[in-house]
Amino acid sequence: MSNSRAKILYKTILKLHRGLPSEMQIIGTNYVRDEFKRHKSCNSNEAEIFINEWACYALTLADQLGLKGPVTNTKSRKSIDRR
Repeated sequence: MSNSRAKILYKTILKLHRGLPSEMQIIGTNYVRDEFKRHKSCNSNEAEIFINEWACYALTLADQLGLKGPVTNTKSRKSIDRR
């Protein structure tokens, strides 16, 4: 798995989890840690799918938390889809 992309995504998801209620944050953070550890040595095809799915999760969570993207100051999904 692409180490730098995975690490950035992992840290982003953990930061997003800070916006969750404490019970959900604990469950979500433990789940993310476990999944990233399990996929540490997967092949490139699996890694691409893994990264894409977790990136979608991060975007969805950011939207649900009402966070705005840095590029357009609109919802984060819009700024990402534009690329």
